[in-house]
Amino acid sequence: MRVSLLILFFFLKMNFGFAQGYSAPCSRVNEFSIERRNQNYPFSQSKKILFVSYKESIEKLESFQRKKSNINTEDFIYGQIMPKYFKYLKYDYSRYDPDCFEEKIELNEDQKNELTDIIYNIGKNIETNGMRGSGCYAPRNAILFFDENDKLFEYFIICFSCNIISPSVTSFSFNDDCTEKISLLEDLFEKVGIDFGVKKAL
Repeated sequence: MRVSLLILFFFLKMNFGFAQGYSAPCSRVNEFSIERRNQNYPFSQSKKILFVSYKESIEKLESFQRKKSNINTEDFIYGQIMPKYFKYLKYDYSRYDPDCFEEKIELNEDQKNELTDIIYNIGKNIETNGMRGSGCYAPRNAILFFDENDKLFEYFIICFSCNIISPSVTSFSFNDDCTEKISLLEDLFEKVGIDFGVKKAL
């Protein structure tokens, strides 16, 4: 029985993921200027930033596969399509199709500044070893970064329901180790005008 429980726990962890380090309260820990915040990648290379929402469908993923027979619709698991979609997209950003997203809102300068302020100036000011887990990884939102040629070059996948942010840039730190930070980001999504995917709309 004990072995079965351990196997079940391992399976859940592998398939749904866990968000760590959310036990500390948020506070303003830095006062980095707009100019300094915008020097950080990918913001330093971005000419346009979009907040988007994504409703999963097998058809969207099939459109990215050269051989549609590789996908069995009977194996469709909600929550896995969006990560797979972005995985294919990362191999070839030129295949970006705006029609695959339900909502697409370009940030104005004030909204960009609010985003970078949340990322770089908000954090935790005490050390903690806490961990908050999630058992329902089903991302519905993302932040898309476009260069001066209007080409997509980076993205952040976001699951507000399970407090997980997955940047395409593996070295990027969202500094999301305090309790309210992802909620502040979610509030910004709602403020900008994104409805689908935010907790208030679930």
